[in-house]
Amino acid sequence: MALGRRAVLCYHCTNLLFAGAPVSMIDDRTVTHVARLSRLELSAEEVAQFRAQLGEILAYIQTLNTVNLDGVPPAAQARPAADVLRDDVARPSLDQKEALANAPAVEDGYFVVPPVIAEE
Repeated sequence: MALGRRAVLCYHCTNLLFAGAPVSMIDDRTVTHVARLSRLELSAEEVAQFRAQLGEILAYIQTLNTVNLDGVPPAAQARPAADVLRDDVARPSLDQKEALANAPAVEDGYFVVPPVIAEE
């Protein structure tokens, strides 16, 4: 079963790349467009290199789309996660005096820190 999803390269891009697309769909114009969106300056050799690499990536995606996924439930993780959270058990902790002992600045029992958002 093919996924049938299309991964659009760019909202404004007229060169849409999608799984199952022929590798020849990757041309220098598309590579240059992606580079411009990424604010990259590429030499002619780099454009040719990335064109080949993007073509290989699309070919691999095309291969992945041929995998039969009938009967395979969707999963958020490749491996099931079991008991990833520990039990919430009260443990001994520092009292306020110990916690503030090494603070560079303390006021009324609280840490003093520089303001993060300055008022205008």
